[in-house]
Amino acid sequence: MVNELRCQKLLDGYRGAPVADKRALEEILARLSHLVTQHLSIREIDLNPVVVTPKGAVLVDCRVRVAEAGL
Repeated sequence: MVNELRCQKLLDGYRGAPVADKRALEEILARLSHLVTQHLSIREIDLNPVVVTPKGAVLVDCRVRVAEAGL
C-alpha cells in the first residue's frame, strides 16, 4: 500500500534526499486500522500532514469524526 502512494518517490529518496522510514509509516497505518476496527463509531479520519523522515514518522495533526450519539 505504501509503495502505491503518489508520494512514493519522495519516500525513496527523490533527487538525493534521504530515504524515509517506510516501516514507521506502515506502523502508523496498521495502528490506524486497528483503531478503526475497535471503534466502530469512527466515520472519518484526516491525518494531515504525516511527516516521514529517515528516523521515523509523526502525525502533526489529526481530525476524527465519529457517529452522532444513537446512530
